[in-house]
Amino acid sequence: MQDGGNNYGTSIGVEFIAIKDQLEIEISTTYLGSNHPRQLSQEILFKIPFDLTPALEFDLGIGPQFGRLFDNQNGASNQIGASFAAELMYWPTKKFGYYINPEFGFGLGSSSGERSFGLSVGVLVGW
Repeated sequence: MQDGGNNYGTSIGVEFIAIKDQLEIEISTTYLGSNHPRQLSQEILFKIPFDLTPALEFDLGIGPQFGRLFDNQNGASNQIGASFAAELMYWPTKKFGYYINPEFGFGLGSSSGERSFGLSVGVLVGW
């Protein structure tokens, strides 16, 4: 967010229920590699689910994030931080759905000046 630039990429994650109706854990990996330095990051979110309707779910989550920034001019650097997420999921069927997930991250330790905002949209597949 410091330089106001945008970066685009892809993300994949797995979510599972740790405590029914109380805690979900999501583990994900994101690769950003468009105009700015490339970045590969992983995060673990601990999320509290809220069932708004039988087909609509809202989750609030927080957790650590780890990343590696690849910059052609300055080399590679490691980053550590925390993420906050608010995810809205729509399940038209039990096995298929959609989601939108705004997320805010901030750096800790040597990455303490880092700030990021992300928006993910995608498809959900249930088991």
